[in-house]
Amino acid sequence: MHLNRIDYLLECYYLQQLTEAEWSELHHLLLQDDQETVEQAFIRLMEKYNTDQETFAPLETTQIERILAIDKVPKTEAIMGGPTEQKSNVFQLRLGIVAAVACIVLVCGIYWYQPESKKTPSQRTIAADFEPGRDGGMLSLPNGRIIQLDNSSDNKNSLAVSAGVSLKYDSAQAVYSLSQPQAQAQNIYHTIETPNGRRYHLTLSDGTQIWLNAGSKLRFPIAFNGALREVFLTGEAYFEVRKNPQLPFLVNINNTDSKIEVLGTHFNVSSYPEDNGFVTTLLEGKVRIFNQQAELILQPGDRAISYADGSIQLKNRTINKADVDWKNNYFSFSDDNIESVMLELARWYDIKVEYQGPKSTATFSGKIGKKLSFTQVMEIIGGADIKFSLDTTATNRKVVIKTAY
Repeated sequence: MHLNRIDYLLECYYLQQLTEAEWSELHHLLLQDDQETVEQAFIRLMEKYNTDQETFAPLETTQIERILAIDKVPKTEAIMGGPTEQKSNVFQLRLGIVAAVACIVLVCGIYWYQPESKKTPSQRTIAADFEPGRDGGMLSLPNGRIIQLDNSSDNKNSLAVSAGVSLKYDSAQAVYSLSQPQAQAQNIYHTIETPNGRRYHLTLSDGTQIWLNAGSKLRFPIAFNGALREVFLTGEAYFEVRKNPQLPFLVNINNTDSKIEVLGTHFNVSSYPEDNGFVTTLLEGKVRIFNQQAELILQPGDRAISYADGSIQLKNRTINKADVDWKNNYFSFSDDNIESVMLELARWYDIKVEYQGPKSTATFSGKIGKKLSFTQVMEIIGGADIKFSLDTTATNRKVVIKTAY
């Protein structure tokens, strides 16, 4: 069944080295060979390149047929790669090719596009592009000093922020620590902000770890000595709270009276200003969301949406880690429309987005590595009915999404 050849073509696809003729050949083989052959070839590829192994599930014929037929229905249920106005010879995919491979991606949970291309920039056929975001941000101190974390060296920088409290930081992480167990610094607050295109990892003085997504801000005391451990969040963050039953941890959501109370747990909060409320996803432990109108206790696997009117809605009780895929450097979509997809991409690539044409009815599901350039991501999720153009000048950084039928 052309095993050696399909292995070779899939590996070339993974490395972004397929010629136009090889695209056609891969398309033919993926559509002609049985699904088990394709699945096994893809698993061999992942075993070769992916160190983060997943548990593979068998495909069903109906799932393949549904995905291979996505160009015949108005709603798209697979990750798609389509032509853009860049007219790249390497990336011009027919929908059927990506759909055939996507059936493995969606069902098995394998994501083949995470590593960066091994081609040099001179070999790329796409000239204009936006590079992915990176670690960094800004640390604001009470005296007005602002530390640009992007410019910090890889070696930890040290700073005595108060009597008994020290800080070590670099471009990727800041760690607060207590040299005196009862350091009197509870009224001294620092703020870390990650603008669009940046993310950061923070360890508070109590050992709690927080990951800030792009477009986020966290205000926090450098030491906890009161009855609560209290922080203030705008945007999105993943928390791993150090357990201390005598000192509950409280997250205040910006511009609302809502709070999240925990004793020790792992959870994610997405509270961007442009969203109509915020989303809390609990992975471990227990949290209580409350405001003046409502209260809800979450169990592991729960996902709650807190709306601007104060109401709280529980969405599911199954373990759902998709909301925290960003922490592991993935985009993760689940039946999201193009506006939702582009909102997330805009934060990571620090771009503005405009739309031309009728509103697309396509939806997108799956994971994509965040180390890719913007154009590479769009080649995967673009779809047959979506084209785009770029303005990469420093003053604009704009993408125009064009939909057509």
